[in-house]
Amino acid sequence: MYSGLGTQVTILELMPRLLPLEDEDISSTLERELKKRRVTVLTGTTVKQVERSSESVVLSLKDGSTMATEKLLVSVGRGFNSRGIGLEQVGVSLGQRGEVLVDEYMRTNVPGIYAIGDVTGKAMLAHVASTQGQVAVEHILGHQRAIDYDIIPAGIFTLPEIGRVGLTEQQARARAEQNGKDPNQAVKVGRFRYGALGKAQATGDTTGFYKVIADAETDRILGMHILGAHAADLIHEPALAMQVGATATQVAGLIHAHPTLAEGVMEAIEDLDGAAIHQLRKTGKG
Repeated sequence: MYSGLGTQVTILELMPRLLPLEDEDISSTLERELKKRRVTVLTGTTVKQVERSSESVVLSLKDGSTMATEKLLVSVGRGFNSRGIGLEQVGVSLGQRGEVLVDEYMRTNVPGIYAIGDVTGKAMLAHVASTQGQVAVEHILGHQRAIDYDIIPAGIFTLPEIGRVGLTEQQARARAEQNGKDPNQAVKVGRFRYGALGKAQATGDTTGFYKVIADAETDRILGMHILGAHAADLIHEPALAMQVGATATQVAGLIHAHPTLAEGVMEAIEDLDGAAIHQLRKTGKG
């Protein structure tokens, strides 16, 4: 956002890559796009010391170098606001990180006490907290509804935008290996570029791609990741498919309006089996 407004920005990231919880292709592409916007990205970097004056902030980095800047924005995660509010007195159990332990209906171990939101240590997203509140109230009223945390759509509002749901490619292959399967055979991946869409060309939003991960045996979608315009909106179609258990073939068989950005979802899913007719492919000839 600041870069888009014309501010010179440097990002210092502790982990080896940006957005370490996202799919590696998404992470590397975002980093490349940020650099195109003249954002300096320094990964594997920590700040040892900060000195402030009336005119600047000077950072001492772990490699011994220093950096001077006008403003410093610190975003290093969140802690659980569970200590010192009386939970210990009533016997509510906490996890090792201080999260309030709940079951699928948001019940704590103490009858009549429910917990929702970030403090439960689940997906720390506003829409998840809202749904947890609904689940808790419905259970209090005698209904049973649970949340599948493997199917939580989420958006990261960078430029370009990110939408994701389900497993990353790395997570899917690791899970397959844990189940005794060949990760290279059990998981299939489909991709499609924004630039190949007529709507993207018409609006000038050609940066980005769609990536889908599916189970090679069941044809079920395991995850989808979108980097590009309106990605956080587009991610809900694959999320719904995962929610109702639709196969990749079924989703690809849905006629998508043209020209739209949603066509990219269909094309990426078709690419799982090499059937995306608008995908440029190497033929090995010439």
